[in-house]
Order: sequence, then C-alpha cells, then structure tokens
Amino acid sequence: MIVIVDRIENQFAVMEYPDRKTIDVPLKELPGDVKRGDCFKYIDEKFIPAPEETALRKAQIEEIFESLWEK
Repeated sequence: MIVIVDRIENQFAVMEYPDRKTIDVPLKELPGDVKRGDCFKYIDEKFIPAPEETALRKAQIEEIFESLWEK
C-alpha cells in the first residue's frame, strides 16, 4: 500500500492512507530528508521510501497544473 506524507507537524509526519485516514508517525522512523508529498510503501508495519511513486505523482500534478494554463 502507498501512503503519502500529508504534512510535517513538530516531530511527526502526518501520513495519509488510500482511504484518506491519517496517522502521525514519528520523524525518527522515517528518512531524515522526508518532506510533504513523499510517498512510502507500507509493508509489514514499515515505511519504505517509494521515490518512483513520488516522482510519478509530482509529474501528474505538474501536467494537470500546466493544462490549466493551455486554454
């Protein structure tokens, strides 16, 4: 399952699950350079960075944003 860092609050990353539910994860359990929008695979109760998914989602968002200005 893919989860996304919705935001960083104090010493926690607020992670959003596919069902839109969120949980707070201590930053010490994630890579030091974690930032809003980063994607992780949640497997066996562990968060594994998914940079390919992060890049894909960013590209999709940029494409949508650019299409707004094409008209």
